[in-house]
Amino acid sequence: MDNNEFVIFGWNTSEEVASDVYSSLHRRLLSGLLFFGYKGFSNDISQLVIVRDVDHYNNSVVDNSYSVGLITKGYTAYVPHVPVDYLQREVLSDLKNYKVEKKVIESFEKLINIKKNE
Repeated sequence: MDNNEFVIFGWNTSEEVASDVYSSLHRRLLSGLLFFGYKGFSNDISQLVIVRDVDHYNNSVVDNSYSVGLITKGYTAYVPHVPVDYLQREVLSDLKNYKVEKKVIESFEKLINIKKNE
């Protein structure tokens, strides 16, 4: 099971993302395959990590199922098992509302559009 399709900002490697996720409230994200990671410094979003859900019994990625971990200055959220449409509506809206850097938003849009069109 390969996952060569992920994008990260604010960390250097996927291992750094996993280390931060492990030390936060979102340890459940470690059971998925990294899809998108963002660590913010200049806005309200501290961390956003999205993974593709995995069926560990069949050692395969679950089609159209993602889990989202979000840490902001005001709250922490974990949303399991959402479709790509949720990423396109809710998560993208949050990125725009919190005024995340344009290149991050563009990369996220490109990534979710690829998955939506598969």
